[in-house]
Amino acid sequence: MNKANKEQFDRDINRDPNQDLSLLDQEVKKVKRDIKDDDYILEVKNLKMYFPIATSVFKTVPLKAVDDVSFKIRRGETLGLVGESGCGKTTLGRAILQLYKPTSGQVIFNGEEIKGKAALQEFRKKATIVFQDPYSSLDPRMTVNDIISEPLRIHHTCRKDAMNARKVYKEESPAIIARIKQLEKEYKALVAQKDVSRSKLENKKQELVEERKHLKELRNQCSERYYMNKRVADLMEAVGLSKEHASRYVHAFSGGQRQRIGIARALASSPEFIMCDEPVSALDVSIQAQILNTFQDLQKQFGLTYLFVAHNLLVVKHISDRIAVMYLGHIVELANSQELYDNPLHPYTISLLSSIPEPDPKKARANKRQILEGDIPSPLKAPSGCPFRTRCPKATPECANKLPELREISKEHFVACRLFDE
Repeated sequence: MNKANKEQFDRDINRDPNQDLSLLDQEVKKVKRDIKDDDYILEVKNLKMYFPIATSVFKTVPLKAVDDVSFKIRRGETLGLVGESGCGKTTLGRAILQLYKPTSGQVIFNGEEIKGKAALQEFRKKATIVFQDPYSSLDPRMTVNDIISEPLRIHHTCRKDAMNARKVYKEESPAIIARIKQLEKEYKALVAQKDVSRSKLENKKQELVEERKHLKELRNQCSERYYMNKRVADLMEAVGLSKEHASRYVHAFSGGQRQRIGIARALASSPEFIMCDEPVSALDVSIQAQILNTFQDLQKQFGLTYLFVAHNLLVVKHISDRIAVMYLGHIVELANSQELYDNPLHPYTISLLSSIPEPDPKKARANKRQILEGDIPSPLKAPSGCPFRTRCPKATPECANKLPELREISKEHFVACRLFDE
C-alpha cells in the first residue's frame, strides 16, 4: 500500500495516519488489554458432538464432528480457532453456545455448568454469536431497528426500566397535569386581555408547551419500546452506523454495514462472550480491517471475550491472544499467538503456517512449504490413534495405537503429538 492509498484508507476509517499499525498491509490495529491468568469465563470439558448418519435403513454411524475437546478461555481475551474446512470449528462454537445439544461433556460459564432450561436462558443473554455471512444471517423483511431489538424483546431486557418509569409517572403525573390545567387557564385569561404584551403571551404559551412535552416524555418512557429504540440507537453508533438508518431494510446496506448490524444485534443483550464464526471471510480486505478494528474497540469498551473462528491465519495471529489449532474434531495444539507462530510444534501446525503467503519474493523463495499429501479423512471413518497420522510426514506405526493427549510442553503451550510424549 503506497502513501497516498494509506492516507486515503486512514481517512475512510477515521484513523490517525501516523499511528504504527500491522497486519493486512498495516490496516489493523492491536488493542492492549489486561487479562488475569486465573480468571476464566468459559471452561469446556470433554465436549463431544456426534451426528447420527444413516448408512442403511436400520443402521446409523456417528459422525464425530467434535471429539473430546477441552480448553479454557480467560475473561477479556480472544481465543483464535483455526483449521481446515470441515475440521469442526463452527460446530464446536455452536455446541458451546448450545445451538447444538452436545452429545456429552460440560460447558462451564462463570463457574456454573450450563444445565437446565433456566441456566440455558440466562446463558444466552450473556453468550451470543456473529455469523459468517452478513447476507443470509439478517431477515430481509425486518428493519434494522427490529433486527437489533429482537434480543431485547425476547429477553425482556427493557422491562425493568419501563416498570420504574411507570412508577415515576404515577407519582409525578398528577402534579404535572394540575400544572398544565393551571397554565391553560392562565393562557386563556391572557388571551382575553386586550392590552397584554405579545412577549408575555408567547412566554406563557412556551411554558405550557414545555409542560405538555414533559408529560408526553414521561408517558412514552412507560413503554418498553422507548428504551429499545434508545438502546438500538446507541448500539448503531457504537458499531459505526448512523441511527437515522434504523428504519431501513438490510438490502439498502453494503456487506460491511450488514456485518456491523449483525455485531450490533449480538451486543444487544449486553453479552460477556461472543462466538465470531468467520465474521470477515465474506468481506473485502479493506472492509475486513474496519470490522476487525470494530471488534477490538468493542472488546476494550465492553470487556468482551471472543472465540474467533477464521481461515485467514494472519487475521487470527494479530487479533488473538491465544490460538487453538483444530484437526478432524480434535485440538492438536494450543499456545499464545506469538509463541505458536514463532515455535510451532505439531506437524499439522507447521504445515498450516507454511502455507501463509509471503509478500516479499526473497522470503517467499526461502520459505520451505510443508505440503501435506492426501485429503483430510472423513469424520465417519476417522483413523485410529492420532487423527493426523495418515497425512503426517513423521508418523510411525505407534501413532495408530493410541490417541495422543493434549500435553503442556512449555508454559501455556499444549501439543497433542506422540513425538512430545514423555
